[in-house]
Amino acid sequence: MSDTSMIVAGIDTGKAELHVCVLPAGERFSVNNDKAGIARLVARCIAAGVVRAGIEATSIYHRAALKALRAAGIEAIELQPRQAHGLAVALLRRAKNDTIDASIIARLVEVLNGPWKQPPPAHLEALAEALTYIDMLDDRLVVLKTQRERFSSKRLLDRFDKEIKALEKRQRSELRCLIARLRDHPEMSDNLDLLLSIPTVGERSAAAMLIRMPELGSMTREQAASMLGVAPFDDKSAKRDGQRHIAGGRARLRKTVYMAAFAGSQRWNEDLRRFYLRLRARGKVHNAAVTACARKLIILANTILMRRTPWQDRRGTPCLAP
Repeated sequence: MSDTSMIVAGIDTGKAELHVCVLPAGERFSVNNDKAGIARLVARCIAAGVVRAGIEATSIYHRAALKALRAAGIEAIELQPRQAHGLAVALLRRAKNDTIDASIIARLVEVLNGPWKQPPPAHLEALAEALTYIDMLDDRLVVLKTQRERFSSKRLLDRFDKEIKALEKRQRSELRCLIARLRDHPEMSDNLDLLLSIPTVGERSAAAMLIRMPELGSMTREQAASMLGVAPFDDKSAKRDGQRHIAGGRARLRKTVYMAAFAGSQRWNEDLRRFYLRLRARGKVHNAAVTACARKLIILANTILMRRTPWQDRRGTPCLAP
């Protein structure tokens, strides 16, 4: 139910400006998305008595305002654009501009209930940026290797090979640096070793789990699968029983865990391989079977971090990290 007695603010994020709507008063204003503008935003929100503010997540452009609002004691919520879009569709609001978007976000904040996603520790945000850079190097390598297939000229192929080799070297260097930074934190270093005990989980996969899902080890198995985005959702209505699909979750981490599960189900993890073969024998298609292995893998990681014991195979033999 909407709490119309609470003063809330909706903030539409732009690279240059932040557009704000305060409810229930209906006050609207905009500020520059810089240090001075964010200071004015916080001051006006405090003066208006804003208790809760919702800000649209847009690349990195919302982060400074989000931190400033939280530092000022305002309950600030990071919202995905699809959440506001969903409310706009429900309200049949076809018109769209920055002012309208801010008012939609404010109305969304009124009806949302917690608990809210807690801000990550400062060191995790820096580590996440480093990991994203490594992922982007991966994307560039895929593009270069695909483009290379288009050419037959030895001179051009040599240029492609040189660029690919340089990017691969940079990626290895960045990964070594990231792992060293993880090792600087004793708890994260211990967690890294626990995850590395799982066959098919390498340094990059383990680092991604710790950085992109710091909640691992403190959740139920269902919550871990749902947060990753590998929990299937029902598609039923009356007599219709449709095929279940996965949706949502943390896309970058899901891709990493999927690839680790794929490798494990084909060769490196005997438990996952047997699980994959059972699913295939029951008629599951390859992608669905690997997705189920990814779900099993993230649940294993969550359990291992919760129990603080390394992975063991079905015979009870631990597989310690090298």
